Amino acid sequence: MGNDYPYFMRSFHLRWLAALILVGAWIFPLRAEYLKNTDFKNSIAGWHGDGQAAFLMPDGTEGPDGVPVIKIPLSHNNSRIVCQELDTHKEPSAMTIKVDVFASADFKRSKNKESYNADTFNWKPGDNYLWSDGVVLNVDFWIRCGSGFYWWYKLGEIKPGTWTTLIGRFDKPFFKTSEHENRTVGFCVPPGEGAIYIKNPSVVP
Repeated sequence: MGNDYPYFMRSFHLRWLAALILVGAWIFPLRAEYLKNTDFKNSIAGWHGDGQAAFLMPDGTEGPDGVPVIKIPLSHNNSRIVCQELDTHKEPSAMTIKVDVFASADFKRSKNKESYNADTFNWKPGDNYLWSDGVVLNVDFWIRCGSGFYWWYKLGEIKPGTWTTLIGRFDKPFFKTSEHENRTVGFCVPPGEGAIYIKNPSVVP
């Protein structure tokens, strides 16, 4: 009996702790994902720009049995974007944006230097930059987040035929400059050939 009593009390306390956690999660839910329709079950509802609904097979080809994705076909002369406006207003003070990216086997960036902004031609994959809108970068893929004049850029390098996860952490002082506005997050591709596919986009504080 002396050994059973502490075990019973521990079990009782654990059950009550689990119940309190569930109640707390119901009363004070975790902050929701800022993006909508991130699994693309509703096709591309809520997304704007140059994207198309598609299904991507494990071998990199499109097919009805593949996972739902957004396809961004490259243009020979212009960069392209898929974007969504976030209802953020005064918060948060920072954001982490994450997305999985896949390049088609025929993916190629344009080799024409005039296709890119001269001031940003040497920006490097993996880096973060604070810049104005309208930047066309000589990299495989980039995340863009901002509003008004100020935008954060996270640059990525994509190997055709392989899923790559790109993560951008956008912090102060950017958010101080536009605290009364919603933000827009965009997934961008350079001029060129082929296509980029994205899945599992997320934006959390």
